Amino acid sequence: MTALAYAALFLWPVVAFVLFRKLGLAQALIATILWGYLLLPEKVGIDLPILPPYDKTLAPALAALVLAWAATRRTAREAWFRARREAGGGARVAVARVSYGRLGKAVPLLTAALLATPVLTYLTNNYAIYIGDRVLAAVRVYDIFSMSLNAAVSLLPLFLARRYLNTPEARVTLLRYLVFGGLVYTVFILYEARMSPQLNRTFYGFFAHSWVQHIRNGFRPIVFLEHGLRVGIFMAMAVLAAATLVRRAGTGAERMRWLGAMVVLLGALAISRNLGALLITLGLLPLVLVAPRKLQAWAALGIGLLVLFYPIARGSGLVPATQIVETLQPYAPDRSESLAYRLRNEDVLMARANEKPIAGWGLWGRNLVYDPESGALKTIVDGAWVIIIGTRGWIGYLGYFGLMSLPVIFMALRARKLELDPVDMGLLLILCANMIDLIPNSSNGPLLWLVCGVVWARYEAGPVSRQRAREGGGRFGRASPGRRPP
Repeated sequence: MTALAYAALFLWPVVAFVLFRKLGLAQALIATILWGYLLLPEKVGIDLPILPPYDKTLAPALAALVLAWAATRRTAREAWFRARREAGGGARVAVARVSYGRLGKAVPLLTAALLATPVLTYLTNNYAIYIGDRVLAAVRVYDIFSMSLNAAVSLLPLFLARRYLNTPEARVTLLRYLVFGGLVYTVFILYEARMSPQLNRTFYGFFAHSWVQHIRNGFRPIVFLEHGLRVGIFMAMAVLAAATLVRRAGTGAERMRWLGAMVVLLGALAISRNLGALLITLGLLPLVLVAPRKLQAWAALGIGLLVLFYPIARGSGLVPATQIVETLQPYAPDRSESLAYRLRNEDVLMARANEKPIAGWGLWGRNLVYDPESGALKTIVDGAWVIIIGTRGWIGYLGYFGLMSLPVIFMALRARKLELDPVDMGLLLILCANMIDLIPNSSNGPLLWLVCGVVWARYEAGPVSRQRAREGGGRFGRASPGRRPP
């Protein structure tokens, strides 16, 4: 690890401060999290006792949290004093509070379940496991706080987006930043596809993953992310964001600009050698571009239900895993064998997870399968769903995937009543793309939770007509006694 890697990480709050000074709140928040994810180094940080590690996940989210709170507090205070002057010096002004709708308690309840699950995990795993020459440590009281804090950190972008990105302008801004970030990464992808994945080594002095996994009949770009697969799903998000802006633009020069950006991003995704992300994109792209709202809603509903109940569908044989492998075999034998290997691993790991179905096995590799005599590891974990259900059980799984799936399901069921526009449906399908990717991969990063928070905010805002009626009432109510500035 080089000094530049640590300098970039610890100077990011300064970058965030400048962004919040120069840009609007929504733009600064999105830019802080998005560019932090895309540019900061992986596997660099300070791991203090009990506290979550200060790394590229925590640094942008924490900076955005503090600066967004400070900005809104300052703005609210200024508005309060202005309204008080208009109402008269002796009057005090009632400030409207943010409303999250009738289902607004779903997010804190699911989050509370996630944060509380490690207690049950500890109670059922407070003993060591001996397998051959290997010893798997017991889950300790210390690990309760560690697991809970790590979950809270990963969900910070969701809460920030739900609180501060709850306007139509913020949703469009998020789409534009995804496209712009994708265009910047297109340059990096073209470079690494030709010259080999070396940008992280050039700038930060090390390679962030296994070199062998990034040679696929050529080079698979990794840029500054943890794995080339994460580059693929990010580029898929950028393509779908550009397609959403194409549909929103209607006709004219603006539409052609977004269409050109979409084609460039799709080409970069193809060059990045991420077949799964490319297939997800090609499957959802027609829905984003041309499908009517009703068909988009039905597709999102199907994806949301499938992902939420995937472990049940997988275990009961409703997912035609064998048929998919056999169909893929004649066209891509290497990929077919890789998929078959993953599916066999999933079967073994699910059997292991079913031994602790409620709260899982916890940390220290207790959820994995080992040779009973030598203690050698026999399984490799890929999909986020099997990782979460193995370590946190069904409570943890329903907490994580409930936070992703429920807004998709709710919005799809009420698409007409909510008066969803192309931007809303585009963000919904971008979230669906991320959820599909979590079945074979573990790319549940901050951008996924940022989009998830925006989708929750849109659902909780209610119909457009009701939003306009609320906005017509003004930010501040009439003068009333007894209130202090926020």
